[in-house]
Amino acid sequence: MRDDSFLDQVRHALRGDDPPAGAAPVLPGFWGEVLAGIALRGDDPRPARTAAPTPDARQRRHAVRWRLRLARLGVRARLSGKDLRGVALPGVRLPRAHLHGAQLAAADLSGADLTLARLPGANLSGADLARARLRQADLSGALLPRADLRGADLGGARLAHAALRAARLDDADLRRADLRQATLRNAVLSRARLDDADLRRANLTGAALDHAELRAANLGSAVLTEAALDHADLAHAHLGSACLAGASLTGASLPQSLLIAANLYRADLTGADLQQADLRGAGLEGATLHRARLLRANLRGARLDDADLSEAPMSEAVLHEARLHGAVLTGARCLTLPLIANARWTRETRWPAYLHDLVHHSSDEVEPGVFRVRPPGPSRDRVAV
Repeated sequence: MRDDSFLDQVRHALRGDDPPAGAAPVLPGFWGEVLAGIALRGDDPRPARTAAPTPDARQRRHAVRWRLRLARLGVRARLSGKDLRGVALPGVRLPRAHLHGAQLAAADLSGADLTLARLPGANLSGADLARARLRQADLSGALLPRADLRGADLGGARLAHAALRAARLDDADLRRADLRQATLRNAVLSRARLDDADLRRANLTGAALDHAELRAANLGSAVLTEAALDHADLAHAHLGSACLAGASLTGASLPQSLLIAANLYRADLTGADLQQADLRGAGLEGATLHRARLLRANLRGARLDDADLSEAPMSEAVLHEARLHGAVLTGARCLTLPLIANARWTRETRWPAYLHDLVHHSSDEVEPGVFRVRPPGPSRDRVAV
């Protein structure tokens, strides 16, 4: 015969409510004893056997069985604000669970199902969430420093303002995730999938994003200082006003990416694919673009002082009004005079051999040691430089 008073108290415990008035203490310290002391595993719901079962132990086992039955019936676990630090719950199934502000630091939630769970402001510092399912979960403002999220499914998750410093996100799925203003300093996102993710104003200083997929991701005004983006796929990505100073982008794929006014000071773009990229007004001082593919790239007004563009294919690349003080363009291919009109250069600038004399005869000295390429126009008396 079913014990309705017991079932009612289990329901109240799951919802985080106080027990009914006058109810017998059937579940003393329910969450402290059951959740903190028993590993609710998806593969084995039975608690570990004890040498001499006591009435309290039998009661806890019965509570766990009801807990799992109710979960299968769709009852949402309500654990908002609960202290579950260090709890071992590998493989637990808590879809749509309410965990607002819960304390889960150092918890073992590896392989857990937290699909659509609500965790805003939760403390998951150092938690193990490897391979966890967090699709469309709400982790806004959550604390996840040093958390292990390797291989986790965070597709469509909300992580705006989340703290993920030094977190491990290798091979994680973050497609269409909201990471606006998230802190990811020194985080590891190697091979992570971030297609269509929103990373506006996110802090990725020193982050490892090698071989990551960031197609059509929005990184507007994001900070990627000294980040590693080697061989990352950033096709069609939005990087307007982003800071990539000192970043490594060797072999990165950036075709048709938007880099207007981006800061790429001393960035390494060796062998990068920048075909049809929009780099208007970008700061590329001291950047390495050796053998970078710049076909049809727009570099109007870009600052390329001391940049290395040697051996770069530049067919139809636009450098109108660009600053090329001390830039190295030796071996650059398919660069034409009309497409560098109004560009400024100095005597230290190194031009391709086929363009050297033509540039010198088509430029005017506008200030001591600084020359500007004349735009195409009606023939007039010219003074050779």
